[in-house]
Amino acid sequence: MGSWPTALQDAPVWRTLRSLNLADCGLGDADIQSLSTTASAPRLHSVSLAYNSVGTQGARALAAWALLPQLWALDLHDNVIADDGLTDLAKSGAARRLLELDLEQDCWNPRARDDRKPLPSEVVDPASFPSLDAIFLGMVDEYHGSRYSCGFPTHVREEIVSAPATRPELVAFLTHLETDGFEDDEEDTEDTDLAEESDLDDHDFRTEHATRHAQLFDEARDFARRVIDGDIGRPPPEAPEKGAAVGV
Repeated sequence: MGSWPTALQDAPVWRTLRSLNLADCGLGDADIQSLSTTASAPRLHSVSLAYNSVGTQGARALAAWALLPQLWALDLHDNVIADDGLTDLAKSGAARRLLELDLEQDCWNPRARDDRKPLPSEVVDPASFPSLDAIFLGMVDEYHGSRYSCGFPTHVREEIVSAPATRPELVAFLTHLETDGFEDDEEDTEDTDLAEESDLDDHDFRTEHATRHAQLFDEARDFARRVIDGDIGRPPPEAPEKGAAVGV
């Protein structure tokens, strides 16, 4: 998409829409702010914004969205929300019915958070998302099918799991992970600037998706036009002679 169409703000589709999948649409904070101006969608229960560039301002817009209190699932997988945005989203207390929340990031995202830095405590506070059945945190390598972190350094994870007041869905997530690939066991967990330490380029490859999509769309439209005009790049098949048998 590249941007959120303002014409959709009060479109009739919102009256019956149950699930909104906007994964990998090239959306940023301004687009989420536009999306959140939609004030009524009585049947909407699931929203996926995975693989976009939602940051702190986008998270704050979601926190104030009139539809957030009715959602059952919110997928923010592999976005770029900083701690202040995550904290504001959690502290809003608006996602009272949310059953599933995905905040994982991919290691190939150059703006991913430092996996040695624990997530804000507000994110896992039972008061923030009181109805959760499942939560997904940390950093994964989806290309190779592995996990780098769970959102907390090892010593913090162990403390959370052993604490009697830890919410059960968080314990379930933290105790069913393959931790062999975790790299924080002996590392310094003090706050660091990931941009200074990362070997990755700070270029976000997802920003090129909208341009590439536009090119492919133009090519597809041109091909469709040529097919309609009969220009398919090869001569048409010869018609069989009258009375001749046609094989199938």
